[in-house]
Amino acid sequence: FIHLCLAWSLLLASYWLLAEIYDPGTSESIWALTNSIVYSIVSILVVWLLSEAEQRFRVAPVIVEGFVWAISLLLGYSWKLVFTEAQNAVMDTDRWGLRILTSVMNFGLMVPVYFRYILPKMDPPSPVQILSAVGYPKYRKVMESGEGLSELTKTGGGSGKIGTSSAGSKVAVVGSRLETSARGLLDIQYPISRGSVTDWDGMEHIWRHVFSEGLKCRSQEHPVLISEPPLNPMVHREKLAECLFEVFKVPAIHIASSPVLSLYASGRTTGVVLDIGDGVSQVMPVYDGYAVGHAATRGETAGRNVTEWLQLSLKRQCGINLLSTADREIVRTMKEDCCAVSLHPAVQGVWRGGTEWEFDKDPRRAGAKQALDHTYELPDGSIINIGLERYQAPEILFNPTMGASADQGVHLLLDEAIQKSDMDLRRTLLQNVVLAGGSTLFPGFGERLLGEMRKLVPKDARIKICAPPERKLSAWVGGSVVSSLSSFKRVWLTREEYKDGGLSALHRRTG
Repeated sequence: FIHLCLAWSLLLASYWLLAEIYDPGTSESIWALTNSIVYSIVSILVVWLLSEAEQRFRVAPVIVEGFVWAISLLLGYSWKLVFTEAQNAVMDTDRWGLRILTSVMNFGLMVPVYFRYILPKMDPPSPVQILSAVGYPKYRKVMESGEGLSELTKTGGGSGKIGTSSAGSKVAVVGSRLETSARGLLDIQYPISRGSVTDWDGMEHIWRHVFSEGLKCRSQEHPVLISEPPLNPMVHREKLAECLFEVFKVPAIHIASSPVLSLYASGRTTGVVLDIGDGVSQVMPVYDGYAVGHAATRGETAGRNVTEWLQLSLKRQCGINLLSTADREIVRTMKEDCCAVSLHPAVQGVWRGGTEWEFDKDPRRAGAKQALDHTYELPDGSIINIGLERYQAPEILFNPTMGASADQGVHLLLDEAIQKSDMDLRRTLLQNVVLAGGSTLFPGFGERLLGEMRKLVPKDARIKICAPPERKLSAWVGGSVVSSLSSFKRVWLTREEYKDGGLSALHRRTG
């Protein structure tokens, strides 16, 4: 019995040590007490089994002691995981001394959602990426007579049939069904335009799907961190807070600038972020973790413009009609697979007849038009060749006038933001240019941007561009990092604060 009690004490001490290492403050919580009780019972059972083995099989006591210590470490870690998982289902605040479970959402073409679990030293789960689009049946009466509608709105397959609530009773399809052949039966609409929500009913459909099917959790139990582009109107934040608090009953929210989060994801606190998403190109200088708001620049030529240009080019030059809302997703996938940025283009008379395009004499491509061609298989099995179109489309990011836009090219937006910053900060910003957003993933984009910037800055200036491989979701990654900080709980706007202070509390928290 004395041997058993001694072993139990060693096991319990090991547990407390592990608890304090992996989650300081857990020993003061009621969850830790429950954890220790169950853990102790299991530990006593294990030690009793080892004692029986020592007596029956004449195992050396030293070996038994070694097993006791090894199992103490193993059980201490495993029970830590089990109970922290159990906490996720019932806890919505950190009042017990445990870090809060957080959802992170990012506005863009894809809505990446992150769940930061409380598992110690464990990699986070893969992100749930959901297309920020809503599909409404084109021929509902015809579909209701058959099986089409039931197949489209089948839950668990990445789609959903939204009931009444504030979004109405209109059937809406979201999720993976929009990326299959069934999208041809749908009228696809995009609730987010140019970084702002323009269709709140459609956005509510997406959020319901995110919570119920994507994350499989209750929105009332977890705070939400949302990123948005800089220079968004305040009325957008007000409507956003109203929707999350009143409709989804989330316990707390925080709205952060997506470029700042992207910079955090790169491991920096000072730099300038060029973030090109689906609807917005934005540049934000950041110094010591604080956004330099007066120097931010923004343009509305972004990934969606590249997709639209490719749609028109395929129609004019290849005779391929992919102009419907459902076909846009096909073209978007084609853009991501085929398009690239030319390092030395010379745009001459573009839109003058629609086909005049010349490239400088690039040794890697000179006289080899076949090298420009890229084959792509459409969903119906047909194969098309994409030539200069795959270089023309991304060129609109550097020359928005191709699309009859008055916006500046992304390199000019970047240079303008740096010039608006303090003179002492400019060299530091030039050496910490961070790319973010899916529209910076085109092959050759970083090299082209570097070449354009060298034409704009002094010759002795050093330019360093950081292009993280995960930059499509860099705001999402940065949000997960910053929300894991213990000091971050001070910036949450809780539902109680919102009820008491209203919009003034929102403005005070989000600036």
